[in-house]
Amino acid sequence: MPADKNFFVNNPKEFTVSNGSRAVTIKLDWPLVYGDPNMNMAKNQAEIIASIFNSYFQGPDMIAGARALNDKQVVLQGFPVGVSSKLIIGGKDKEFFFPQTTYSGTDKDTSKNRQFTVSDGTNTTTILLNRKYNDMEDLAGGINDYLSVEPSLQAVAEKIDDNTFQIKSTNTGANAVLEVGGANQTEFFNQQIFRGEDEKQNANREFTVSDGTKTATILLDGNYSSIDGLVQAVDTQLEAAAVRVQAEKVDAQRFVLRATVAGIQIVGGGTHWNELFVD
Repeated sequence: MPADKNFFVNNPKEFTVSNGSRAVTIKLDWPLVYGDPNMNMAKNQAEIIASIFNSYFQGPDMIAGARALNDKQVVLQGFPVGVSSKLIIGGKDKEFFFPQTTYSGTDKDTSKNRQFTVSDGTNTTTILLNRKYNDMEDLAGGINDYLSVEPSLQAVAEKIDDNTFQIKSTNTGANAVLEVGGANQTEFFNQQIFRGEDEKQNANREFTVSDGTKTATILLDGNYSSIDGLVQAVDTQLEAAAVRVQAEKVDAQRFVLRATVAGIQIVGGGTHWNELFVD
């Protein structure tokens, strides 16, 4: 790349770019002036020259585009891209810029692309994984970009760990439906249809606790993963009713009720008291 900004003024260059059906003649006889409005405020000479090239590729002559590869090299990209792209460089000064005179495009390798569909039973979108993802969070984000294109689709992707992601319904209960399909779905999912269930009301348990003055109705309607969670649920309801009783864990399977004030007699009752306590 010439260092003298007036190099092309004193040594004009000319070459042609053709796609086989249309040819564009490019002449360089301009000074390489930084900040010239015609140069798009280029930062180095390669960007200035790329800008000059692009000034010729306009309208019906837009058969290629130029860009600075670095501060000393300019590359051309034929349009359209892919295997149908072809550029032929000609003219008296072609060797000054290009080491070869014919360039043929290639189709992008899509062999590693993966595709599947996600449906909530009503709305469906297609997920195309066609780039290198930095990590599992990036992959989940890429999937969510596709899911958000269909705003009514009730689904979201999220990272589970460094090697696993999941797609879950944003609905709950029996309304939570997800179906995956498409060419590569078996590479990601071992189940194709996911259906939620409404909470089973018959699993709930209810009893009452009285300290002789006030009574609390305790409703156990959650999915308690441990006895600690169950004890906390009971205590929360006892405190809300201002009953002077608290629940205490005995072991991983059992809890008891104890008065918080001396002289109080605990009285239990309700639908499921006898299932939970032995007097």
